[in-house]
Amino acid sequence: MELAKIIQNPPMIIFTTAYSEYAVESYEVAAIDYLTKPIRFQRFFQAVSKAEAQWKLQEKSVASLSNQNSTEYILIKADRRTHRVLVNDIQYIEGLKDYVLVHTLNEKLAVAMNIKTIGAQLPESQFVRINKSFIVNINHVNSFDNDFLKIDSKELPIGLVYRDTFLKKIAQDKILKR
Repeated sequence: MELAKIIQNPPMIIFTTAYSEYAVESYEVAAIDYLTKPIRFQRFFQAVSKAEAQWKLQEKSVASLSNQNSTEYILIKADRRTHRVLVNDIQYIEGLKDYVLVHTLNEKLAVAMNIKTIGAQLPESQFVRINKSFIVNINHVNSFDNDFLKIDSKELPIGLVYRDTFLKKIAQDKILKR
């Protein structure tokens, strides 16, 4: 219970214990379910099904990233809330191991997924990966050279492997919008 309270971006948790007095406390950490021993298979199956349903709901909200054009919004699950974010407002996405930071014009959202997963679901016409850790919205690029690009005051490195793809994407866009 103590670990569940301090962990940032907690995973889906199903508590299993012989003590029912902690069940109410489990809701404070947004646990999926709370099972008391002895655990019947049917009850265990019900808890896992609930976790699977929540997982699918989260995947659907992220899947709304695909098939979106640049004037629409997407739903992003972060900080135990679902946020409505305009695709045009996303400046860049920063990958940090098992989660990403989505930098928008107004806020920064931590999302529990890797950069490859979110990158595959963004509109290709508007977003391009520039190195192992960053995907940028080309509409927010202020300036660039062979090694770095600038979005507002943030300078991001362009990786050698991704440079040609980035330059082709910028050439397709033709005009930097700032």
